Amino acid sequence: MTVHFRNVGRDKKQWSASVESLSDGTLVAQIRANKALMSKGIDFVWNNERTGGAIYVGMFRKVGDFWIEGGWNAR
Repeated sequence: MTVHFRNVGRDKKQWSASVESLSDGTLVAQIRANKALMSKGIDFVWNNERTGGAIYVGMFRKVGDFWIEGGWNAR
């Protein structure tokens, strides 16, 4: 499945990544691989449709968005 990241971090980075499975760990790994955030406390808040959501640091500061092409169950 493909995950799209938008406006992540101070530099407002954008990219897409193909992933085998979807978890917080997978999302964090992609963020680190693209050097978009160095923070330790990265959290994700999913939208109601589970098609994507927001990326937060420190539980309150929004630092980007992500969405899953085709939604959570896409394969």
